[in-house]
Amino acid sequence: MIRNEKKYECTQELLKRCEYTLTQYDAQDEEVKKNDPWWLVMRESIQSHLDAFKAEIAEYERLVGCDRSQDLKIEVDSILELPRVLIKARIAAQMSQKELAD
Repeated sequence: MIRNEKKYECTQELLKRCEYTLTQYDAQDEEVKKNDPWWLVMRESIQSHLDAFKAEIAEYERLVGCDRSQDLKIEVDSILELPRVLIKARIAAQMSQKELAD
């Protein structure tokens, strides 16, 4: 979960690197793709990371860009989710950790 602007920027950089790696991986020779038993496993692993980075970035951008004049609804299924919900609410309110603590 992206918790602040610095981590957002780092995640964007990781996304770019992952996209580049996937492009390079897909450009490999068809013989390698067909004969290497680990090729598909590695490609799916890279794709999984790529998808996770995209989802985290989209969630952070949604929270940062939400309309603060309207109520934000964040559902909680368990008390164990409370820390994540608090972080999401802090981000949506554009508060720093110090501001929340105060």
